[in-house]
Amino acid sequence: MRWVDHDPHRVALLDGAVRAVLGRVRGTRWLDAGCGEGRLARALALRGANVLGVDVVPGLVAAARRRARALSTAARGRLAFAVSGLAARGLVERASLDGVLASLALMHVPRLDPPLSAWARALKPGGRLVLVLPHPCFMGPATSWAARLPQVPSGEPALEELRVRDYPREGAVRFRFDPSFPAPTVNYHRSLEVLQDALAEHGFLTRRLREPRPSAAHAARDPRWEVRRRVPFFLVWEAVRASL
Repeated sequence: MRWVDHDPHRVALLDGAVRAVLGRVRGTRWLDAGCGEGRLARALALRGANVLGVDVVPGLVAAARRRARALSTAARGRLAFAVSGLAARGLVERASLDGVLASLALMHVPRLDPPLSAWARALKPGGRLVLVLPHPCFMGPATSWAARLPQVPSGEPALEELRVRDYPREGAVRFRFDPSFPAPTVNYHRSLEVLQDALAEHGFLTRRLREPRPSAAHAARDPRWEVRRRVPFFLVWEAVRASL
């Protein structure tokens, strides 16, 4: 939880990019797949969407429910949370959703077919799928930095060199955000080609890609963010469910 609450990437990079891609959502119905403590689910509800947030970790779902209590009665009425995998099996009906948001979640599953198939079934024709991913080009299993950078910017890192080797190779990357974590986080790397083919196979048409980077003003205020202006760490991918 403390990593979620204090991750500066969300404020400097992801929040604005996701909001821009989502656009107007009032009156629409969304699934927040891998909702964590409900940050984006709450943002959607505050903007007028009806949202079901699911996460496989019961503690995170409990935290999402607690934090939703701070919202207005109207916004709380548009929110629901459940313990479930990304597919949300049994929780959404066929062609009942206007959108699915999966922020920093899809890279944790070893197989793409189960969630993509479930989302394609649940979305209305023309419904949107918004994915937030570690950038496949720069965050793969054969990627390294000449100087180790902290996950959350702190101190004054030495200027780095990014080394990308064997980019197309699929593989798992295991790491710990903090030594106190009980188990490593596992990210499954897939190339842009593999991701695009998987989406197309399940009836999704790519609408746009966004590579969020901090503004020049943000980097000027804090030079530690300059590297993220030159190398995008994340990718926001919007796809549309083709007509059935």
